[in-house]
Amino acid sequence: MPPAKSATKSPLDLAKRPEARAIRAKGGQRTRMSSQLKIAIEAMAYEGLSLPLAAERANMAISSLKRAMRQPHVKQAQNQLIMDIRNNAGQSAYLRNVRLSQVADSEAVRADLNKWIAGVDNIAAIKRVEGRIAHTHAFAGFAFGDDDAVDVTPPDSPSGDDDD
Repeated sequence: MPPAKSATKSPLDLAKRPEARAIRAKGGQRTRMSSQLKIAIEAMAYEGLSLPLAAERANMAISSLKRAMRQPHVKQAQNQLIMDIRNNAGQSAYLRNVRLSQVADSEAVRADLNKWIAGVDNIAAIKRVEGRIAHTHAFAGFAFGDDDAVDVTPPDSPSGDDDD
C-alpha cells in the first residue's frame, strides 16, 4: 500500500512558473489567447527570444504573431507575465536552490547550497575548529652567575698620558 499523502504541500510543490494568461478587457469582457500564442509569449518572456524565434518555437507564422502582439490584451498579458517573473525571481531562485541542495549529484554543490541557504536564513553555519599551538622563543642574552669575576681592566696610569 503506498504511503498516505499529507494534506499540506511543501513550498516546492506550490511554486509554479507563472504562465501567460488572458486578461479581461475593459468592461469585464473576456479575451482569448491560443495555446500557440501563450507558448510564444512565454518563450519571449522566459528565454528572451526574439519575435521570429518565438513564432518558430510556437509553430506560428511571424506575421500572425506580429498581428497578435499589436492587440492590447496580448501586450498586457506579456507585461503581466514579465512582472510576475521579476516579482517572484528571488523566491524562485531560493526554491530552486533548496531543491538542488537535496537532489544534486555533487556533494560539493549540495554542501555549498546548504551553506548559502543557512546564510540566507540567518542560521549560523557549522565551522570546523582547528587548534593551533604557537611557540615563541625570546633570547634574553647571556647570564653569568659567577660572583668571583676577575677584573682585567688596567689601572689608571700616573704618568699623565691622558688624552684629554
